[in-house]
Amino acid sequence: MKTFAKFAALIPLIAACGGAVHSNSQALETECSQTLPANADALQMHRALNAALEGEVDPCGGAVARGPSMNLSLQRVDAALNADGQRVFSLVFRVAPNAHAF
Repeated sequence: MKTFAKFAALIPLIAACGGAVHSNSQALETECSQTLPANADALQMHRALNAALEGEVDPCGGAVARGPSMNLSLQRVDAALNADGQRVFSLVFRVAPNAHAF
C-alpha cells in the first residue's frame, strides 16, 4: 500500500515534467537512469528528479554531453531489482537534441 501511495504522489511530478520533445534526428536520442532505493519517499524522488533536470546530477554519468542543445526529460519510473536483488526505483530519462536550440 505504501508503494501505491508513492506512485500516486509521483503522478503530479511526472505530469509537471512537460511534453515530449520532437526532433528530426532520433539517432542522437538516448536513455539514462538514476536509481533510488525502494524505500525512497516522494520528497526524495522529487529532489532527485529536480537535481537531474537542473543539471546538478548527471544521470548519464558523463556518457552524454549535455548543454543548451540537449534536452533531458523524465521518460518513466520503473520498479526493478538491482544486482543485489534489492527492490529499487529507477528514474529513466530521455536525452535528445533540443529542437529550440537550432
